[in-house]
Formats: sequence, C-alpha cells, structure tokens
Amino acid sequence: LGTLTRPDGLLVSLAALGTGAAHLLWRRRLSWGRLAINVATFALVVGAHYAFRRIYYGDWLPNTYYAKVDGRTWWDMGWAYAGLCALEYAAYLWIPLLLAAGYASWRRRALHVPLIFAAVIVPHLLYTVAIGGDHFEFRPLDLYFPLVFLLLGAGLQALAHSRVRTVLAAGYLVLILAGLVVLPYRTHREFPEPYFSGFPGRMFDSQASADYLDPGRDPIWRLPGLRNHAAAHRSLLFKTTARFVGLRQEEHRRCLVSLVGEGQYLARLVRTGVLPADVHIGVGCVGAVPYYSDLRVLDQLGLTDRGVAHSLPTAGWRYLAHDKHATSAYARDRGVDLFSVHGTHLMLRLGDPAWLRMLEVAATAPAGVPVYIADVGEDNYFVAVLSQGLAAAQRRLPKLRFQPLFSDSTAEFVLRETIRRQSEAVEQNPGDARLRTLLADTFLAAGQDRAAIAQYRVALETRSADTFAWRGLAQAYANVGERGTAIRTAEHALELAQQQGDEESVENIRREIAQYRD
Repeated sequence: LGTLTRPDGLLVSLAALGTGAAHLLWRRRLSWGRLAINVATFALVVGAHYAFRRIYYGDWLPNTYYAKVDGRTWWDMGWAYAGLCALEYAAYLWIPLLLAAGYASWRRRALHVPLIFAAVIVPHLLYTVAIGGDHFEFRPLDLYFPLVFLLLGAGLQALAHSRVRTVLAAGYLVLILAGLVVLPYRTHREFPEPYFSGFPGRMFDSQASADYLDPGRDPIWRLPGLRNHAAAHRSLLFKTTARFVGLRQEEHRRCLVSLVGEGQYLARLVRTGVLPADVHIGVGCVGAVPYYSDLRVLDQLGLTDRGVAHSLPTAGWRYLAHDKHATSAYARDRGVDLFSVHGTHLMLRLGDPAWLRMLEVAATAPAGVPVYIADVGEDNYFVAVLSQGLAAAQRRLPKLRFQPLFSDSTAEFVLRETIRRQSEAVEQNPGDARLRTLLADTFLAAGQDRAAIAQYRVALETRSADTFAWRGLAQAYANVGERGTAIRTAEHALELAQQQGDEESVENIRREIAQYRD
C-alpha cells in the first residue's frame, strides 16, 4: 500500500522484505515457497501500477518526482533538514531507550522487531537526506515516529524492573515528552501572523526573522546549554527555509487562506460572466485555486505539468520544488490566456506591498512579454502576461479592460492608490512599524524620497533589525544627494545582514554601497 501511494514506498517495502527474509533465513525458518508467493504478489500488483503509469503518463515515476528531484542530490541540505528535525524534537534523548529496547529484544530473541523498524527508517532517511529533505516541514519523517515510539515504550519497560527504576523511567519519559512538545510549540506560538514565503530563512521581513526563536528573547531558552540547543536549531531552520526546505505548516496555512479566497473569487467571476468558463490561467500554486474556481490551470512549477517537470532548472539558486518554472513561451504554446506575474497569485488588491515587485518586473520585462493589469472589482486586479497577445485577450475576455503596467500612467495610478490605502492603514494603526515600513517602501518607489525617509526613521525606532528598511533608507538618502549618510546607513544594513546570515542581501548591499561611492 505504501508503494502504491508514494515512489519512496518501494524503498521501504523492499528494505523491510529483505530484512525480514534475511532474519528468517538466519533463524532457519524461511519458507522459500511463501517468500516466492509474497514477492510474486507484490511484483504483480506494484508492477501493474508502474506499467500503467508508464503507458498512460509516459514516465515510470510520478510527475512530482521530476519536478522536485529529477535525479539530483543535495546532501548538505538533507543533513541540515534531518538535524533540524532531531533538534526540534530532542531526538538525542531517545538514544538510551532505543539501545535498551534493542538489548531487551536480543534477550527475548525478538531482535527482528527493531531490525525491521530500522530497515524501514534508515534507508528511507538516507534517501530523504540525499534529495535535500522535503518542502513540507517534516512530512516524510512522520513515518518514523510511531515505530520509534514503540521502541521507546519497550525501552522504558526494560528499565522499569524496580520501584526506584520505575520512578526514574517515568521521569525520563516526562523529559522525552517535554522534548517532543516545548520547542515545536514555541515555533508555532512565535510564528508571525502575516504570510511570508520561505519564512524565516527568506527574510522578506528581516525584523520578524530576527525576532523569531531568538534565544535571548525567551527566559527558558536563554539559559546555558538550552541556549546552544536553541541557537543550533534556529540556524538550521534559517538554512533550510531559505531554500524552501521544511517550510512550516503555519506558513502553508496562511498561504492557503489567501488562495482559497482567490479561487472562490475566480469562480464568482465565471458565474457573473466576467470570465469564460474555459479561460486558461497559469499560476504557481495549483491546489486551492483550481479546486475552488474549477478553471483550467497551468502549474508554473510543473508539479502537474510534464513539460515543466522535465525542463531544466531556471532559478539561479536551488529551491526545493521551486527551481523549475514555465516560461512565457511555454505558456503561449499551451494556450494559456492569463499567466500570473506574481506566481502565487493571479490577483492583487490595491495596497498590497507586492505591487512594488510587480512594477519592477513590468519595467524590466523583455520585449514581447509585457505585463498587463485589469480591474476585476472590489479593488482586485489581475496582474498577468497575456500569453496569446493583447488582441486575443480582448476577444476572449471582452469584459476586462487591460492596461499596460509598464506605462507611466498605470504605474502612477498603482503607486498613488497603494500610498493612499497604506497611509489609511498607518493612521488606523500608528504604532504598527511594519505598516509604516511598507508605506515608506512605496514612497521610495514613487520618488517621494523625503516622505520615505521620515517613515523609515520612525519605523526603525522599533524595527532596528529590519535590514530592508535600512537599505531603503540608504537609497532614499542617496536619491536626495546625501551620499555619505547613504553609505553609512547601507554599511549598517550590511552588518545586520551578515549577522542574520542573509547571503543574498549581503551581496546586494555590497553592490549598492559601491554604487553610492561611485
């Protein structure tokens, strides 16, 4: 059943079968006839499944394998991923009980139990490490926990042979339970409410990343010994999430909420006749959007598209399950009408800080792939490449009025409306330094440098670790001719980025400082 569910299930099945057969052979209890029947049954069912996949889809393995792994290894990231899990759940506390369980099994002549459990876990763990871990927190490692817990129970039982040893075993169990709960709960409790992609490693909000799981901010984890544990765990978490490895379930939940709303809104546009039911869109998250909208969707990341999954990685850095992307030319050939520029979302609301990145993309887009926006009501706008061209889009979607985002008038409209809505948000929440920073970013993009400086300086009074705010402030100073202040401000941002381990920001800030000096 595991093999029919996941391709790595074949590794688990064969390892368990081989270990069980070897144990029976060693004990001289192996029935070759029964083994042959079991192997033949397994080969028939699983082989038929593989043959069907090959005939129907053209591949031996699921499409997601080619999109995410495709034969590539990533050992250093995989070890970081496994180490992160071990530290988060204090797995080192399990070792004495696992050894006790193994010894007790050997004494009872039941060594096959821990051997088969190890056969399930060890090869699969090495495979998971080899491919760099998983995108969804510790999903593939969940398989190990029930097996480990059974062995931990056996180890406790083996130790509890007297009243004193039973009390000690009970105390040890409490310690293990604390290790399983305390740090995972802290990662949940401190997770910020806004949705940040790749948090905390991607540092789209460097202040939130700097504060997250900081041992110095917790009265327990700042204690000697525990502080080293927390710091090592935090370092591995930043390393993995920066490359979309082991992203937290809290992040996926926040992303899902926004995508469910978008899928439902698209369905409403179809019901009201704004969009034809056969419109073809291209986005990078293909769970909730096609489910709720019932639209045909091209997966920009290739998880459900064979052409993208078998293409070469396009990202400059490696990101797990996110370094292969559909191109505009591929979307055109596939008949896509609206190809998302944002990636995750096809629509953006006015006031969304993502508009600044959309404007940058529109300004630097190559000839032939201009970015357009279209008002779809309630402050929502499509932001997309019209894969079949403007004329075709107007024929297919006559109720939408497309405007080129790269034009000065459209860009000015977007910036003006974004400033208005963000200013209202700051007035309603004057103590929210994050909102004030977003407003400063928009002022900077709009060329209102003095207004940006004022907002940055107020925000940085409470968000002193916000690397991006310091960089924005440096740029604003440079724009108004205060080069010396700009360089000093950028150098402070560089120090923060180095402390936070943000490699991409360090490279970018160094280039910015060189420009200010020129």
